[in-house]
Order: sequence, then C-alpha cells, then structure tokens
Amino acid sequence: MSGTVDKMMEICASQIGYCRWDDPAPGSRYGRWFHEALGYDPGYISASFCAMGASWALAEAGVKCSGMPSPYCPAIEAVAIAAGRATSPCDARRGDLILFDWDGDREADHIGVVEDPHEGYVDTIEFNTTGPDGRSGSVARRRRAWTSVTHLVRPDYADDGADRLLVDGWWGSATTRRLQEVLGTVVDGEVWGQWPYNSQPACTTGWRYDWSMSGSAVIHALQTRIGVDRRDGLLGAGTIRQLQAYLGTPVDGRLDGPSRCVMALQERLNAGTL
Repeated sequence: MSGTVDKMMEICASQIGYCRWDDPAPGSRYGRWFHEALGYDPGYISASFCAMGASWALAEAGVKCSGMPSPYCPAIEAVAIAAGRATSPCDARRGDLILFDWDGDREADHIGVVEDPHEGYVDTIEFNTTGPDGRSGSVARRRRAWTSVTHLVRPDYADDGADRLLVDGWWGSATTRRLQEVLGTVVDGEVWGQWPYNSQPACTTGWRYDWSMSGSAVIHALQTRIGVDRRDGLLGAGTIRQLQAYLGTPVDGRLDGPSRCVMALQERLNAGTL
C-alpha cells in the first residue's frame, strides 16, 4: 500500500541542509541510490539530482507516483499528463510534485515538492537547489512564484494527507489556516498586524509584522478561546504563556522552534478541535 503525505514530507524535511559538496562520496547520495538501487548508468551518480532526490523520497516513503522514479523532468511531466495525474497550480496540495520551467520553452527544467501553497506563491522543499548559504547542490526550502510552474503531479498517497498538518513544531501558513478554520475566522493562512518585537523562531511562513500593532483576527479568537484577559490580537509573551498552559506544555512565554507548544497545537488541530 502506498505511504502517506505526512511520511513523504517528513522524509523530505529530514534532508534539508544536505549539500553534495559536503558529501565525502562521489556525486550525491541520491545519484548513488539511483545507480545502485535502480541499476541506472553510473553517470547519474554525479548528475543533477532534483528528480532523483524526489524519486528517492517517494521510495523511502513507500509512495507510488506516475513518471517516477526518473532523473528527467520532461519525462516525468509527459508520463503524468498521459496518466491523468498532472494538475494545475490552482489545485495545489501539500505533497504534490511541482515542475518548473525557467526559460519559458514549455519544458520542465526542475522539480520540487509542495510544502505549503498560497495564492501568490508556493513554499517548497527542493533537491539540488541553492541553499540559504548560497551554495548549489543543496536540499532546502524555497519560495517560488506560480508564474514559473508548468504542472503539478499528484502522487498516489494512501490517505488524504493534504488535510492533515505535519506535527513538526513550526507554525507556518498551514497551521494558521487550520487554526482559522477551527476558530471560524477568515481563512487565508496569514497572521496580520503583529508587532516585530514579538517575532518567535517557531513562527515561519505567513506571519506579517508591522508597527501598527493592529493585531490579527485569528489571534484575537485564539485569545478568547484560551482565556487571555487582554485580547489585542497580538501573539506576545503573555498570550504564549497562556497557550502553553492551556495545552499542557512547559510555560516560558517563547516559541523556540521546533516548539513543543506548537506540536501540541497541531495535534489538537488535526483532531479538529482546540
């Protein structure tokens, strides 16, 4: 039976920080796997590995996908289209493979994995990309514009894992979106009007800081739910302490990532409650 999207994303995230230039063995670990496990030509050991990395992650997760395993993005795209497994950006889901065309020739040049889709951009995990230190040949999180996307490919996940949060202790747009759904506020995955001095390491994508201190509807609703006296829509130390106490995690007024408090919040949200 095919694996789940949570497993796939967990495996992809576990590779973040890898760089082929730090690898003591020839080429990349994904190219070596492609040659050794699948019997492909040894030339692939040192080849570009965006597709081979995604193929490796799918195999590790036990997930089947049309066009995979493959080292070649145009072939993946063609097979997925023929199999009816290629979708448009408007239907993006967490765990989809995402194909990019950099030069506008309508042929896929690069592939990644969707971590969090947004209206104007998409957050991904990509193999053989530029890391935060500027080095090529890395596995890293990236933020991409939809304008460069050709197709999405939907793997054959065993569950509808797109509807479940990864319990990873990082509060990004997906966690905010689920919190908004549970609390009945506008669902956009964004936390607006936050004070810059309140920024927390575990709060990642979708957090919007400015000096207006106007606050966010979802944080105001959260404060109401957990019994905060001053409901200003700002996630400050007092609200964090109240949330930590409410969720039964250690109380220190901070969300250092990965955060046990955020993990507890994600578990509650996956259960459809708070």
